[in-house]
This record gives sequence, C-alpha cells and structure tokens, in this order.
Amino acid sequence: MFIENEDGWIMTLSPEAGRRFFDLLLTIDREECDRVQALGCPDCLGPLDRGDNARKLRAGPLQHLAVGLRRANLCCRDCRHRQMPESVVFLGRRVYAGFVVVLASILASGLTPRRLARVQMSLGVSAQTVGRWQHWWRSAFVATPPWASRRGDFLPPLNRLALPTDLMARFKRDANPGRLLLMLQFLAPWSNLREGR
Repeated sequence: MFIENEDGWIMTLSPEAGRRFFDLLLTIDREECDRVQALGCPDCLGPLDRGDNARKLRAGPLQHLAVGLRRANLCCRDCRHRQMPESVVFLGRRVYAGFVVVLASILASGLTPRRLARVQMSLGVSAQTVGRWQHWWRSAFVATPPWASRRGDFLPPLNRLALPTDLMARFKRDANPGRLLLMLQFLAPWSNLREGR
C-alpha cells in the first residue's frame, strides 16, 4: 500500500492499512449504489434492482482483497433501463483498480529505469501498461466529457503533460482522508466511460 510523505509517495507493506483503505473504497461504492437505487429509474421512476457483474480486478498489492469482486449494476424493473453507479474502485473498463492506475502513473513519472522497475513489480503492472496509462492521461482523459466540465475548476490550468501528478497535487495535502481518496472521488465520473483498458 502507498502512503504520502512530505517528499511524495512512498510504499509501506502494512497489510492492515491496505485492507482498511480498500474496505473504505468498497463502502463508498456500496453507499453510492444505495443512493442511486433509492432514486429509482431516471426514465420511468420505476424501482431499480441489483444485477451486479463479476469483474476480475487486478489490485496490485491488494489483489487478494479483489477476488470475487462484483461491479454494482442496476436495472429498472419496469422499463429495463440499466444504470451503473459511479465507482471509486473501478476506473472505466480497466482491469486494474483505479488507485493502481493513479499511483503507477504518478510514481512512474520521471523515475530512473531501475526505480520504475521496482514500482512496476510492487504494483504488478508492466512497463507497456504504465506507458498506455500515461498516454491516456495526456490525450484521451483530457478529451472526455467529464474533463470538459471539470477542467475549469483548476486555476491556474493543469499542465496536461504533467497529468496525473499535477491533478493530484491540487488536492489539499492536509485533507482527511488524503489526496488519493480525493483523487479517486474526483475520478468517479470516469468509472462509467467505455474507453480504455
């Protein structure tokens, strides 16, 4: 699991801290699903039933916690409209957990090949995958509808070539429960986008 210090991100091997963090993410997702389900169908106001999908999620150092994980999915009992609540665990259709995508992309920026190899090994992500993610942040991410509606929230404007590091830096350092969680909550609208891996 990763924690933040004054110099940036460092790794700790505390399984208890990792489990608590992952449990927090799952709780946030469950609460969002309950909230959306209580609102009913946006088309006909009919009741929404759960029809969760099994997802094979790679979660790096927390992989053992992701076994048997299901992605919340709702379906209207009357008109059959399907709705997927936003998630802080999933980031689009990627097979990696959102926090792995964020951390690997940030940690890989500006690293020497040796340090990059250590980051990739600890997160279980190949160099090619991290490269694709870094490209996604700088090209496809900034072309998405959620980004078009949110980019104006950041002044001065974010440095596109420094994403996602510059984005993470905009969240308050002293905020509780931390920048990583704030970043994942910010990225929740991207959890339902169909592009990317």
